[in-house]
Amino acid sequence: FVGGVFDGHGRVGEVVSQYVINTLPGVLSAHASLATDPGEALRSAFCEVDRSLAEHCDASVSGTTAVCSIVRGNHIWLANSGDSRAIICRQAPKSNRLVAVDITFDQKPDTPAEMQRILACGGHVTPAGENGSPSRVWHNLRGLAMARSIGDHAAATVGVIAEPEITEHEITDADICMVIASDGVWELVESQEVADLVSEVTDLDPAEICRSIVHKATHMWKVEEGDYRDDITVVVLTFPWLESYEGA
Repeated sequence: FVGGVFDGHGRVGEVVSQYVINTLPGVLSAHASLATDPGEALRSAFCEVDRSLAEHCDASVSGTTAVCSIVRGNHIWLANSGDSRAIICRQAPKSNRLVAVDITFDQKPDTPAEMQRILACGGHVTPAGENGSPSRVWHNLRGLAMARSIGDHAAATVGVIAEPEITEHEITDADICMVIASDGVWELVESQEVADLVSEVTDLDPAEICRSIVHKATHMWKVEEGDYRDDITVVVLTFPWLESYEGA
């Protein structure tokens, strides 16, 4: 299984994200290390697609976040550039409650390691505001709310990179599903809240889980921002031992 979420932004963000969706699988499947080192294959493929993107469109002020996963047996390799996120929903011991386990980590401009790289490249980072505004890295009077992305080639001059952070996860018997979503979910819904929503879906149907998460995120955007809402994308992979789950 290979799956992911790609959230475009900027002038031609939809063009960038669609290009990555169309191109990344082929680059990944052709990579020499895919069979022996999936993490390296993911890292290399992200960078290669970012380079070829420049020949496809002007991605100077447009880009896409990307969380991509490879599942092989009980092992997951993940590549993350940006602030989309993947979590595992895990059954708590001796309980019907599901616990959220983050398996990727948002790369915000004020994340210490990310900010150190940006500052070393001459970039400027403003912190998140008390009103909920995100931290940003600035280039040519433009503020970008993430430290890594595919595209955003103008921001590359101040330390924004496409190279993903690679993480791995060994699936356990207590793991029920993986949820990957764009920041349209995570901006207003916590990881644990998503796990709680999953626990309420009686048959653990992936489509119904997706609908529940989208509905919750949409409601929260309505409460917080009125008619505006960010892009909301959700992918759910349930694991093959679901009959062991004794949830609601």
